[in-house]
Amino acid sequence: MKLTEETINNLKQSIMKYPTTVIALFLSILFLSIHAEAKKPKCGAQLIHAIIAKKDPAFFSKQAAKRQEAQQNFQYKQGAFMKTTAQVTIPVVFHIVLNQNQINAIGGIAGIQKRIDSQLIVINRDYGRRNADSTTIPSAFKARYANTGIQFCLARRKPDGTSTSGADIITLPSTTRKIEETNPSGQDLFYDAKFTNGAFNTWDPSAYLNIWVCNASLGNDTNGILGLTVPPYFPNTFGYNPNEVGIILNYRAWGKRSTGFEPFISGCDKGRTLTHELGHYFNLNHIWGDDNGSCPGDAGYSDDGINDTPIQKDENYGCPTFPSVSCSVSAPNGDMFMNYMDYCDDVCLTMFTTGQVAVMQAEVSTGGESYSLTQNNNICNWPAAIPSLQGTTPIQVAPNPCTQYCNVSYNEQPTQISVINTLGILVWSAAPSAIGNTNTFINTQTLASGIYYIHVQFKDAMQIQKIIIE
Repeated sequence: MKLTEETINNLKQSIMKYPTTVIALFLSILFLSIHAEAKKPKCGAQLIHAIIAKKDPAFFSKQAAKRQEAQQNFQYKQGAFMKTTAQVTIPVVFHIVLNQNQINAIGGIAGIQKRIDSQLIVINRDYGRRNADSTTIPSAFKARYANTGIQFCLARRKPDGTSTSGADIITLPSTTRKIEETNPSGQDLFYDAKFTNGAFNTWDPSAYLNIWVCNASLGNDTNGILGLTVPPYFPNTFGYNPNEVGIILNYRAWGKRSTGFEPFISGCDKGRTLTHELGHYFNLNHIWGDDNGSCPGDAGYSDDGINDTPIQKDENYGCPTFPSVSCSVSAPNGDMFMNYMDYCDDVCLTMFTTGQVAVMQAEVSTGGESYSLTQNNNICNWPAAIPSLQGTTPIQVAPNPCTQYCNVSYNEQPTQISVINTLGILVWSAAPSAIGNTNTFINTQTLASGIYYIHVQFKDAMQIQKIIIE
């Protein structure tokens, strides 16, 4: 696709027309990423920030001041979070906005659930300092490897209180409009990510972390934007609609690959795109500071505002070899290219630092922009029962505690049986053909010891029972 200067100018005019609509900015970023001749960004943060700065020249100084205040107000010391457990849990809902062909390509409804489950595992490990690939962190940086104290659970209750799998699936028409084609309200194809029939499909952003999964890539794999984030402070600071707060993900950079046939963008199949975008959500900048490749002393030099991330010239791609020194001031260890806020391939991203944790902790602490999300853990619990149940469909689980198996018995055949862990993640489910008329065996040998919840869905009700797996 070739974009003319006239097209770019028209695009800029459209941006000015919709100054507080992030999807318009997202569309502009997609255009600009195709038009650019040099390295292509993997997320839209630096471009959207540049566009906002044209309207508000104080954008970068406001952003830097917010991070500095976070580090000053949240006292920490090197390694303080290295042995902590999760301190807060944030409910997540995935809005899947794809056409049927794209849904089929990732395995249908079962494929969507698999992507969601794998994605929750990845971000909880990354944010909890439990990622197994941390063994690759160079010894020079190992002491800075930190636990954020933030965990994520899948929403099990909709805003109206009814149950949900955590996936809000919106199926788009299979036909694809041309890029230049817009609907009467000026919304282009990518507006579909957050709008349905002209209205936001956002769930209460003060209680849910909204993540929209859509076909957000144009051009070839290196050109596409993988994600875009509107942090919680954007409404108060820059006048954004609160319903736009959240993260947009490219569906080909969402979740972790389980087979060789799934559609993934090269280097983006380990779930780290969301780890990166969540960093932006909690007010982290790119590790190199988005200063167009400057080192200290160069014109326009900037930093990411984090005290313990090394100064580096520009973003990194692929998997560099340690040490990789881009600014001499950071010699001999050089760039922390394995930091989640760089652009390396997923397989090479392995850590946050204690300084980055200080900023994120300030965001989820009392008075922080994301604090309200931490006060809604009940959203992660399934509704105890549907009102029409009236105790007429009891279940029994034996043995409990379970060792090698649990036997679930009932007097009405269920439509679904699943096992959920305490983070709200689906860890086992029965295929329809495996659900018996009066009982179903659950093989628990592959599950770690701990507390789980068995969910048995009947035609008109759901029963939930806590079990212990030894």
